[in-house]
Amino acid sequence: MQQHAHWCAQVEERVRAEVRALRLDPMHDGTQVLSIIERIGADVVIGSCGTHEEQPSVASDVAAVASRDLPFTCPRADRRLTGIRGGQLSTVRRTMKRETAEDGSVLLLGIGLIGVLLVAISVVTDASMAFHQRSVLQARADAAVLAGSQGIDLATYYLRGATTATTLVPSNAQSLALRQIEQAQIDDTIDGLEVVALTASPITVTAVLQAPIRTAFWPIEATITVESCGRLDYVG
Repeated sequence: MQQHAHWCAQVEERVRAEVRALRLDPMHDGTQVLSIIERIGADVVIGSCGTHEEQPSVASDVAAVASRDLPFTCPRADRRLTGIRGGQLSTVRRTMKRETAEDGSVLLLGIGLIGVLLVAISVVTDASMAFHQRSVLQARADAAVLAGSQGIDLATYYLRGATTATTLVPSNAQSLALRQIEQAQIDDTIDGLEVVALTASPITVTAVLQAPIRTAFWPIEATITVESCGRLDYVG
């Protein structure tokens, strides 16, 4: 046993010196360090053992001494040291498994966060599109009402001027409002646009328009309905 300890001390000293000379990192160069241990161990052990039966036992002791102070993380080195220092290698394996599990958890968490982010972006995009479509549709209804309000009784207007007696001609107001909607549709088409109601009286014009919601990500079977109403008042 004393001779074995002497051999192990020699091997450990020579291994440390060569590792320092080559500037190796046992945590990353485990396989190369193990090769150095085997080579130096062979030089010391094979030349010193009296019988071949003693060589495996001495080689195990040498590897145990080296692995005690040079923890290997290389999978290949870990396999070749199996059975030499079971307790230490089990600790290394448990650490590696724990790190792998943590890496997997972080990966799953990252994938989940990316999925939530994509869903949020799609929802915000579709909501913005729906809001914009409503604004465009409301502007078109307002323009139709404004055009219809020009359908006043021109004969009365030219005869008496702008007075409380000035009124709209309902048929003219409806025609002008409808013409405005059609022209706007030619200039900038809204798919599925429908004129729900277009009414006029001697003092008011009302337009109700409807169109389906168009989205980029989430299909929605819904429509947008807007209403605009104008009133002819005399302010004198």
